[in-house]
Amino acid sequence: MAGMKPGTVIPGLDFFKNEEAPVAKDRSEYPDWVSDLAKPMTSLAALRKMPNQEASDEDMMRYLKLTRRIQIKENNLEAGIK
Repeated sequence: MAGMKPGTVIPGLDFFKNEEAPVAKDRSEYPDWVSDLAKPMTSLAALRKMPNQEASDEDMMRYLKLTRRIQIKENNLEAGIK
């Protein structure tokens, strides 16, 4: 919740009837993994430049996912599928 002061109503999450809108908590009250959600993902260009020895398992999986996506789009274009 970067930038939200504790006690601030979180916009867009007040959709339950008869319940109050959720409020932002202090950063220390959230689990550690919540901070990772705000980190940008590594780009395909950066992954291509990264040596295999330095890449984490997450980096390798992201690289494979992005390259497969490109290959699927190219195959679809060749087949005339949009």
